[in-house]
Amino acid sequence: INVMAKVLTIVIHLFSVQSFCQVKQCDKCDLRYITIVNQNLKNLSEAIVERFLCSQDYSCNLNPKYAQMANKTLYEILQISPELIVNCLEKYKYLNKKYIIEQIRNPYTKQNFAIVYTKIRAIEDSSQTKNQVSSSVKMAALKYKIKLQ
Repeated sequence: INVMAKVLTIVIHLFSVQSFCQVKQCDKCDLRYITIVNQNLKNLSEAIVERFLCSQDYSCNLNPKYAQMANKTLYEILQISPELIVNCLEKYKYLNKKYIIEQIRNPYTKQNFAIVYTKIRAIEDSSQTKNQVSSSVKMAALKYKIKLQ
């Protein structure tokens, strides 16, 4: 009976570790999430932004049209509610933060960088994520010969 109790304890422990370490599954490069964001631009929520960000991955670059639409959508969120991007990147460790930061740094088209940068800087948060996002916008602006203060 003592051996069975130990085996049961080990099995329970393995399941709890497995569920703790599970990576959130997302449908990568799914147009539905771009559509949902665009339909809710005036009423964005953390859940909507999290789903969109979760769908972003390096594999999305294989479809240039999708990647361009996703980049435009990313900047629309940044212009309206940059705190949602910063909060999601900070809170949800399964997001491909490196890829998303690269997308912010490399917009497909000229954006309203000054507004985005000002809104990001106004977020009351001293996290490294906020600084990464704001410096990425600053770098993106420089590619269009725009200096942000």
